[in-house]
Amino acid sequence: GNGINKLFEELFLNGKDTGECACVIRSQFVPYYNLHNADLSRPYPGIEQLLTQLQEQHIQIAVASNKYQEATVKLIRQYFPSIHFTAVFGQRERPTKPDPQVIHEIIEISGVQKEEVVYIGDSGVDMQTGLNAGVTTIGVCWGFRPKSELKAFQPDLLVENPEEIADFLQLA
Repeated sequence: GNGINKLFEELFLNGKDTGECACVIRSQFVPYYNLHNADLSRPYPGIEQLLTQLQEQHIQIAVASNKYQEATVKLIRQYFPSIHFTAVFGQRERPTKPDPQVIHEIIEISGVQKEEVVYIGDSGVDMQTGLNAGVTTIGVCWGFRPKSELKAFQPDLLVENPEEIADFLQLA
């Protein structure tokens, strides 16, 4: 949810001064993860169909992830090769979520108003990011974190399956 640098700090280094240690761990983790990040993963059921529906309705789709940029792009290309994304942003040399900067960048690139944006996520970090950006938020209950975490941020909608997103967006 918060990116690998934060993960290393919290899991391995207990929040101590971690600059050099985190760099060493990252340098060993990233090459391994680049080779194995999709070994036991796949899109959740119904996601590819939802993305196809969005694309068919000419609704712009973007990705804002705290996963590092190279891995984010690789996974999107692997799992959704026929879907056009307006932007695919992972962790870069910018503030990570829940800072809303990534959403502001996507809004600028896509040429839409923030009132037209629906930010969908599966963690409290995602819900906080959407709230910080002032956009509509949807929490998906099948993902990374428990429903209670999503609910605590009072998203505009909590959904149990991708079909509920399609209904909310009034997709034909």
